[in-house]
Amino acid sequence: MPPDARSLDRFLTRFADVYAPERHRGQVRLIAAASHHRLAWIHPFLDGNGRVTRFFTDAYLGAGGTVGHGLWSASRGLARNRAEYLDRLAAADAPRRNDYDGRGNLSLAGLADFCRFFLQTCIDQARFMGGMLATDDLHNRAADGGGALSVSGGVSDGLVKERVKQKLNTKTIVVVVVVVVVVVIG
Repeated sequence: MPPDARSLDRFLTRFADVYAPERHRGQVRLIAAASHHRLAWIHPFLDGNGRVTRFFTDAYLGAGGTVGHGLWSASRGLARNRAEYLDRLAAADAPRRNDYDGRGNLSLAGLADFCRFFLQTCIDQARFMGGMLATDDLHNRAADGGGALSVSGGVSDGLVKERVKQKLNTKTIVVVVVVVVVVVIG
């Protein structure tokens, strides 16, 4: 249950103080996970809290130096695991279980569990996109079609693979240029 609307100013002020990025050098990813839950719990808007929270989290990670350069985001991973994401958020909303479960009203164990889930989701997303950009294997994956290429209409398998190879060479160059630009600029 979120805080009463009359106390939003107090909660948002405290949120800004506690989760200010400059207070957490070297721990930005963990703090992004915790702040993600806490902002969702504060629930400052009548509608759009989830979108705002995910946007905030992506911006927070970027401000802390964890940027996906448009190639990955925490939001994408959370959307792909929506049911578990919502379950973990709800578990972190649980009241404190006992005197050893944090100092506030909410469960510290629930928050820690959400943070582990969030960080693992970020790692999974970064690995997934890293695998998608593995250019040494890109040709084989595209030529094979990953099971998605089908031969129909009398077109031979060899011709399909040759066309994929021609298109792939152009796409590979574009991907490599984009990655180089991101590395140089980033």
